[in-house]
Amino acid sequence: MLTFLTEVYEEDRQFFAREVLVNPDHINFAREDSNIMKRLKETGSLKDLDDRAKFTRLFINRGNMGQEILVVGDIEVIFKKFSKASKTLLKD
Repeated sequence: MLTFLTEVYEEDRQFFAREVLVNPDHINFAREDSNIMKRLKETGSLKDLDDRAKFTRLFINRGNMGQEILVVGDIEVIFKKFSKASKTLLKD
């Protein structure tokens, strides 16, 4: 089941946010990224973001390649979203 998340990505040394759909079945592992807030402040990017925001890096399997994305939310919040989406699918 695809789940909406907010991705933070870098382009021309500036950070931006966009909504993405992620398939949790393709996630190999995740880890919290505690250093990104410092980089966001240094670049002046995403000024509207709450200072308490947490970020998680998701490592997604793409066949014989992998892709890494940075999303807003700590690991628990992200995986609760995945769990909720999975339960909704099972109920339907």
